[in-house]
Amino acid sequence: MGVGADCGFYEFKRQLTYKCEWYSSELVIAPRFYPSSQICSNCGHQQKMPLHLRTYVSVCAAFRRKALRNANVVNAVLKLTEILMLLST
Repeated sequence: MGVGADCGFYEFKRQLTYKCEWYSSELVIAPRFYPSSQICSNCGHQQKMPLHLRTYVSVCAAFRRKALRNANVVNAVLKLTEILMLLST
């Protein structure tokens, strides 16, 4: 079991913050209601998507693609991190 299974989210965030300070890294936290599962990780188009669907299908005309929902979320959050890092410099 990982550290997340043994503690609450506050403690998990506290430990991440500590580790980032220890290793001179920066912790970027997405806003609580950031719609990461509704955003195309390639073009940024946002569409409503029921939570029971497992495959993200982009409907924007510029870029049609299919991706597993979790993989799309990871890529969307990584793009958000890049944007926030650029804005903070």
